[in-house]
Amino acid sequence: MDVANKPSLPMNQNLPPSPGTARSSPKTPGTATGSAMRILIVDDDPLLCGLHALLLEQQGYDTVTAENGQDALTQLASGDFDLVITDCKMPILDGPSMVLALRSAGSRIPVIMISGTLAFTPLPRAVAREVCIALVKPAHPKEILAAVATALAMPRASKGSHPFPSRFKTAAEADAYYMID
Repeated sequence: MDVANKPSLPMNQNLPPSPGTARSSPKTPGTATGSAMRILIVDDDPLLCGLHALLLEQQGYDTVTAENGQDALTQLASGDFDLVITDCKMPILDGPSMVLALRSAGSRIPVIMISGTLAFTPLPRAVAREVCIALVKPAHPKEILAAVATALAMPRASKGSHPFPSRFKTAAEADAYYMID
Protein backbone atom coordinates (compact mmCIF):
# COMPACT_ATOMS: atom_id res chain seq x y z
CA MET A 1 0.00 0.00 0.00
CA ASP A 2 1.24 3.46 -0.90
CA VAL A 3 1.97 5.41 2.31
CA ALA A 4 0.98 8.68 0.65
CA ASN A 5 -2.54 7.34 0.02
CA LYS A 6 -3.14 6.15 3.61
CA PRO A 7 -6.05 7.93 5.23
CA SER A 8 -4.90 10.11 8.09
CA LEU A 9 -6.62 10.06 11.45
CA PRO A 10 -7.58 13.31 13.14
CA MET A 11 -5.16 14.09 15.94
CA ASN A 12 -6.03 15.06 19.51
CA GLN A 13 -9.76 14.32 19.30
CA ASN A 14 -10.12 12.73 22.72
CA LEU A 15 -7.64 14.51 24.93
CA PRO A 16 -8.14 13.93 28.64
CA PRO A 17 -9.54 16.89 30.57
CA SER A 18 -7.25 19.13 32.53
CA PRO A 19 -6.96 18.31 36.26
CA GLY A 20 -9.91 19.47 38.35
CA THR A 21 -12.27 19.15 35.40
CA ALA A 22 -15.68 17.59 35.79
CA ARG A 23 -16.88 15.34 33.01
CA SER A 24 -20.45 14.08 32.78
CA SER A 25 -21.84 11.00 31.17
CA PRO A 26 -25.43 10.43 30.01
CA LYS A 27 -25.68 6.96 31.58
CA THR A 28 -26.60 6.46 35.23
CA PRO A 29 -25.44 3.12 36.66
CA GLY A 30 -26.95 1.73 39.81
CA THR A 31 -28.91 4.74 40.99
CA ALA A 32 -32.62 4.86 41.68
CA THR A 33 -32.75 8.66 41.43
CA GLY A 34 -31.33 8.76 37.91
CA SER A 35 -28.23 10.75 38.88
CA ALA A 36 -24.89 9.21 38.04
CA MET A 37 -22.45 8.14 40.74
CA ARG A 38 -19.63 10.70 41.11
CA ILE A 39 -16.04 9.49 41.25
CA LEU A 40 -12.99 11.59 42.08
CA ILE A 41 -9.85 10.37 40.29
CA VAL A 42 -6.57 11.56 41.83
CA ASP A 43 -3.29 11.07 39.94
CA ASP A 44 -0.38 13.32 39.02
CA ASP A 45 -0.20 11.69 35.58
CA PRO A 46 -2.78 13.61 33.47
CA LEU A 47 -2.86 10.94 30.76
CA LEU A 48 -3.64 8.15 33.21
CA CYS A 49 -6.17 10.34 34.99
CA GLY A 50 -7.90 11.01 31.68
CA LEU A 51 -7.87 7.34 30.68
CA HIS A 52 -9.44 6.29 33.99
CA ALA A 53 -12.04 9.05 33.61
CA LEU A 54 -12.86 7.96 30.06
CA LEU A 55 -13.20 4.30 31.11
CA LEU A 56 -15.57 5.19 33.94
CA GLU A 57 -17.60 7.67 31.88
CA GLN A 58 -18.18 4.98 29.26
CA GLN A 59 -19.82 2.99 32.07
CA GLY A 60 -22.05 5.92 33.03
CA TYR A 61 -20.19 7.46 35.96
CA ASP A 62 -19.55 11.19 36.40
CA THR A 63 -15.88 11.88 37.02
CA VAL A 64 -13.80 14.72 38.38
CA THR A 65 -10.00 14.69 38.36
CA ALA A 66 -7.39 16.11 40.71
CA GLU A 67 -3.60 16.08 40.28
CA ASN A 68 -2.60 15.58 43.92
CA GLY A 69 -3.99 14.86 47.37
CA GLN A 70 -4.33 18.53 48.32
CA ASP A 71 -6.40 19.28 45.21
CA ALA A 72 -8.48 16.19 45.97
CA LEU A 73 -9.25 17.38 49.51
CA THR A 74 -10.38 20.72 48.06
CA GLN A 75 -12.62 18.95 45.54
CA LEU A 76 -14.04 16.68 48.25
CA ALA A 77 -14.82 19.65 50.48
CA SER A 78 -16.79 21.37 47.73
CA GLY A 79 -18.56 18.42 46.14
CA ASP A 80 -20.53 15.29 46.83
CA PHE A 81 -18.68 12.16 45.70
CA ASP A 82 -19.47 8.46 45.94
CA LEU A 83 -15.91 7.14 45.51
CA VAL A 84 -12.26 8.22 45.35
CA ILE A 85 -9.68 6.48 43.18
CA THR A 86 -6.17 7.65 44.03
CA ASP A 87 -2.54 7.10 43.18
CA CYS A 88 -0.08 6.58 46.02
CA LYS A 89 2.97 8.67 45.08
CA MET A 90 2.11 12.28 44.17
CA PRO A 91 3.64 15.70 44.78
CA ILE A 92 2.33 18.13 47.43
CA LEU A 93 0.20 15.53 49.28
CA ASP A 94 0.50 11.80 48.56
CA GLY A 95 -2.35 9.31 48.45
CA PRO A 96 -1.83 7.71 51.89
CA SER A 97 -1.66 11.11 53.61
CA MET A 98 -4.79 12.24 51.75
CA VAL A 99 -6.67 9.12 52.85
CA LEU A 100 -5.66 9.63 56.48
CA ALA A 101 -6.69 13.29 56.30
CA LEU A 102 -10.09 12.23 54.93
CA ARG A 103 -10.62 9.78 57.77
CA SER A 104 -9.44 12.27 60.38
CA ALA A 105 -12.06 14.68 59.05
CA GLY A 106 -14.74 11.99 59.49
CA SER A 107 -15.27 11.14 55.82
CA ARG A 108 -16.61 7.66 55.13
CA ILE A 109 -16.18 7.81 51.35
CA PRO A 110 -14.78 4.56 49.90
CA VAL A 111 -11.25 4.79 48.48
CA ILE A 112 -9.51 2.65 45.89
CA MET A 113 -5.73 3.03 45.73
CA ILE A 114 -3.98 2.26 42.43
CA SER A 115 -0.19 2.44 42.47
CA GLY A 116 2.87 0.94 40.86
CA THR A 117 4.67 1.00 44.19
CA LEU A 118 2.24 -1.55 45.65
CA ALA A 119 4.03 -4.28 43.67
CA PHE A 120 7.16 -3.69 45.76
CA THR A 121 6.07 -1.95 48.94
CA PRO A 122 2.83 -2.73 50.75
CA LEU A 123 0.73 0.09 52.15
CA PRO A 124 1.34 0.92 55.80
CA ARG A 125 -1.15 -0.98 57.94
CA ALA A 126 -2.88 2.17 59.14
CA VAL A 127 -3.47 3.25 55.53
CA ALA A 128 -4.36 -0.24 54.28
CA ARG A 129 -7.25 -0.48 56.73
CA GLU A 130 -8.56 2.86 55.44
CA VAL A 131 -8.66 1.76 51.78
CA CYS A 132 -11.39 -0.49 50.36
CA ILE A 133 -9.31 -1.96 47.55
CA ALA A 134 -5.68 -1.61 46.45
CA LEU A 135 -4.67 -2.33 42.84
CA VAL A 136 -1.21 -2.50 41.26
CA LYS A 137 -0.49 -0.30 38.22
CA PRO A 138 -0.97 -0.88 35.46
CA ALA A 139 -4.42 -2.15 36.38
CA HIS A 140 -6.47 -3.73 33.63
CA PRO A 141 -9.69 -1.84 32.82
CA LYS A 142 -11.76 -4.87 33.90
CA GLU A 143 -9.94 -4.85 37.26
CA ILE A 144 -10.72 -1.17 37.72
CA LEU A 145 -14.39 -1.60 36.84
CA ALA A 146 -14.71 -4.61 39.16
CA ALA A 147 -13.04 -2.68 41.99
CA VAL A 148 -15.36 0.30 41.44
CA ALA A 149 -18.45 -1.92 41.49
CA THR A 150 -17.25 -3.68 44.65
CA ALA A 151 -16.38 -0.45 46.46
CA LEU A 152 -19.69 1.21 45.57
CA ALA A 153 -21.61 -1.86 46.77
CA MET A 154 -20.00 -1.76 50.23
CA PRO A 155 -22.29 -0.45 52.95
CA ARG A 156 -21.36 2.83 54.59
CA ALA A 157 -21.54 3.41 58.32
CA SER A 158 -24.15 5.75 59.74
CA LYS A 159 -23.47 9.46 59.97
CA GLY A 160 -21.15 10.38 62.80
CA SER A 161 -19.20 7.13 62.68
CA HIS A 162 -17.30 5.32 59.99
CA PRO A 163 -15.66 1.94 59.55
CA PHE A 164 -12.28 3.57 58.99
CA PRO A 165 -11.27 5.28 62.25
CA SER A 166 -8.00 7.14 62.07
CA ARG A 167 -6.12 9.31 64.52
CA PHE A 168 -3.15 9.97 62.24
CA LYS A 169 -2.57 13.03 60.08
CA THR A 170 0.17 11.51 57.91
CA ALA A 171 1.27 8.11 56.73
CA ALA A 172 4.56 8.61 58.63
CA GLU A 173 2.66 9.01 61.93
CA ALA A 174 0.68 5.85 61.22
CA ASP A 175 3.83 3.90 60.37
CA ALA A 176 5.56 5.06 63.54
CA TYR A 177 2.58 4.01 65.65
CA TYR A 178 2.26 0.53 64.13
CA MET A 179 5.98 -0.22 64.27
CA ILE A 180 5.78 -0.27 68.08
CA ASP A 181 5.25 -3.80 69.37
